[in-house]
Amino acid sequence: EAIYVGDEIRTDILGAHRVGMKTVLLSRNVIPKPPAADYMIRDLAQLLDLPELLQVQSKTCPAAAAIPALIV
Repeated sequence: EAIYVGDEIRTDILGAHRVGMKTVLLSRNVIPKPPAADYMIRDLAQLLDLPELLQVQSKTCPAAAAIPALIV
């Protein structure tokens, strides 16, 4: 199992989608329409808020960032 995190839709997200990976777009400025990734975050700390990683958060960082990830 793997989740691919990238900040470029064309070079990061599309390739990962093609091989069947869950994708996370790190977009600090613009929210693309239509959404290109499974999830979008504005800060790497938000990775721990993703459903696939909630178990990691409870084991390693019980007081993680309060900014929720945008699930698209």
